Amino acid sequence: MCVTVVTLCLLTLITSTYGMCPLGCECTSNDRHSVICDGASLFDIPSLLDPRTKRLSLSNCNIRKLDADILELYADLEYLDLSNNGLEDIGRGMFRYQTMLKILKLNGNRISTIQREAFLGLNSLQILDLESNGLVTLDSYSLQELVNLTEVNLSNNSLNTLQPRVFSGLVNLRVLRISANRLRHLTVDALRPLKKLRKLDLRRNLISVVSAGAFSTQSSLLHLDFSSNLLSTLSELSLTGLTFIQHLNMSNNIVHKISSLNLRFLPTLEILDLSWNSITEIGTSSFEGLSSLRYLILAHQQNLRIIHLNAFSGLTSLADLDISSCRALESIDKNAFESTLELRSFDISYCAFRSLPPTLLDWSRLRTLHLSGNPFHCDQELISFLPGVLRQFDIHNATCSSPKELIDEDIASLETLTSSIGEWELSIIIVCSVLTIVSLLVIPICWMCRRIEFFNQSKTRTRTPLYRNSILSSSITYDKSDLLTKQTFYSPSELSASTASTSEDTNHYRLIAPIADQEQIYERPISAGQVLTSQNPLQFTSSPSSNILDESLKDVPTFTAPITQL
Repeated sequence: MCVTVVTLCLLTLITSTYGMCPLGCECTSNDRHSVICDGASLFDIPSLLDPRTKRLSLSNCNIRKLDADILELYADLEYLDLSNNGLEDIGRGMFRYQTMLKILKLNGNRISTIQREAFLGLNSLQILDLESNGLVTLDSYSLQELVNLTEVNLSNNSLNTLQPRVFSGLVNLRVLRISANRLRHLTVDALRPLKKLRKLDLRRNLISVVSAGAFSTQSSLLHLDFSSNLLSTLSELSLTGLTFIQHLNMSNNIVHKISSLNLRFLPTLEILDLSWNSITEIGTSSFEGLSSLRYLILAHQQNLRIIHLNAFSGLTSLADLDISSCRALESIDKNAFESTLELRSFDISYCAFRSLPPTLLDWSRLRTLHLSGNPFHCDQELISFLPGVLRQFDIHNATCSSPKELIDEDIASLETLTSSIGEWELSIIIVCSVLTIVSLLVIPICWMCRRIEFFNQSKTRTRTPLYRNSILSSSITYDKSDLLTKQTFYSPSELSASTASTSEDTNHYRLIAPIADQEQIYERPISAGQVLTSQNPLQFTSSPSSNILDESLKDVPTFTAPITQL
């Protein structure tokens, strides 16, 4: 009997000292002092647990309401998980005795409003999780007691605005998650107190406007996620203050032009995700100023068709480029890259490329290459380099779509064709071809010029008279009125041209019939009777040439008086 009483007393003492472990819970009494009751049907926070408990997990326990008096029993708590219960409200000062608490999880409840002083006393709290609560409002200064808070999760709620001083007091906050809410506008004052913020998650909101200076105090921000919003542009001042930003996610927005984002003011950026936008082309110097960028993601641009000259200029540190699944992309300039010395991964799979420039980049420096899903036209230029490149990476999923005889052929299995004409020889051929064409054009032109000149000279000679006055002047039947007739009807210029053009003929006839003497042009012509009675008639030797001359002179008319008298 005495033994039984002693045993009961000892059990009572042990229970009062170490507490009881409820049904469905797992309790440890070592230095961790943890109680794990996840999934147990408790409905309330157990009141008989070890008061030295440091870790208490009550997830999915159907707890509907918190009792400040019970929580007061566990002042040593460092970790408290109340997620996925039915909590609807957090009263003021509910956790005022949990001054050692570092992690508080309230996600998956029905808390719609956080009032001021709801977290009074949580001076040591570092992580606060309020995800998936249906939060509509966060009152100004509602988090100001959490001076040591480094991470807060407000994702998957119904917040449509951030009050100007809602984050006041969070001077040590490093991570802020506000994804999957209904925010439309990021104002200037919303983030101003968060001077040590390093990561900001704004995914899956309705943000279309980012005010100028919205990040003016976020010089420590390294990671900014704007994915799945309604952004099309960012002004030059929207990103002012992001002095050390390293990762920017702008995927799944409605960006049409990369230049509209004003990214040149982010020289420290290392990762840029622009996938799932509406970009139509990548123009020259689209990424100018991003000298530190190492990872660029441009995948799933359904409207992207062309990449222009020097599109990636300035990206001297680029190591990984993803342009996959751009179904309309069919052209990339051979000089799209300024430098590819650092490029190690290149993904253009499932685009519309029919060919690739052989000199697009230094293929031998790559470590990863993805080309499958493109409708390659396997002509001589493509086969001259691509099979060797694919064999280098042991790629056998890139096939030909044309010509007909090579459809579905593994490009890597084709023999590499080497052109027998080098660039130097090709240049010589081009120069020679040009010279030949010029020669073929010049020769006809010169020939035509000579013909025109000859025609002009022939036209001048057609004005020569049919007979020579020098010959007739030595004839016994010569009448100088003929010369007067020429002088009467020919102008002096015509006479001069005619005389000059027939000088050779005149000399010829002078050898046949020398002239006795030269008579004046305007001397009175002799009569026919005087000619017959002349004492010194001209004597001609009989020769064949003289007979010909006599015959030619028979038709020469003779007049007894000057023609002017007729």
